[in-house]
Formats: sequence, C-alpha cells, structure tokens
Amino acid sequence: MARFSRALVSFAERWFPDAYVFVLIAVIAVAAGAILHGGSPLAVSRAFGDGFWNLIPFTMQMALVAIGGYVVAMSPPVAALLARLARVPVPTARMDSRLGMDAYLPVNGRGSANWGAGCMNAEHRRNERDDRY
Repeated sequence: MARFSRALVSFAERWFPDAYVFVLIAVIAVAAGAILHGGSPLAVSRAFGDGFWNLIPFTMQMALVAIGGYVVAMSPPVAALLARLARVPVPTARMDSRLGMDAYLPVNGRGSANWGAGCMNAEHRRNERDDRY
C-alpha cells in the first residue's frame, strides 16, 4: 500500500500543476472579464492593487486564529485533553470522516469552539490515530 501511495504522489507531483498556475489563470480570467465588461486596463489594475491592501487585515486575523489555535492546542492541559479524547476508540472509516468534521464544524461532539483550534484538534487526533495503527 505504501509503494502504491508513493507512486500516486510521484505521479501527482510530476503531472499536476502547482496552485500558482490556477491562481494566475483565475486572475487573468477575472481581469479579462472586467475589461470586457467595460473597465479600462488601468482601472482594472488599480482595482486589483487597491483590493489587495484591503485583504491585509483579514489575512492577519486568519493568521492570528491559526497561530492562536495552535498555541492553545499544544498547551500542556489542552494537549493532554486532546490526547485523552483521541484514545476513545472509533472505527477507522468513521474516524477519517470525523477528522474533517472536527476541523470545520464549530462545537460538535468532540470538536472545539474555534475553527483554528478545531484544525489543531483534528491534526492531533490524526497523529494519535496514525500512531495507534
């Protein structure tokens, strides 16, 4: 199974383009659509530049949520609690589906109240599961 997985990863790394290519295509398509809709190239480029700086506060908030979630999840009391929760036996197939739910659904059965901490919770539980099997 590991050999098959490595072969698939090798194939994907060789033949699937990087995410940057998709972003570049999307930006070109949106800019072309704005120009075709009646905007001048200068106005479109100005709008893209102004819009970028408006995203900085949101980007900082998301970075703080992710870093804060990591710090909370790795603190000794929370890490011990997550380790205890990860030891609760759950069938593997159900566990794989729960990892996604724990990462993105707020306050579920064993999830968390913050999605940043939820992502760390899911990662912690996945590592615990991998260590178990």
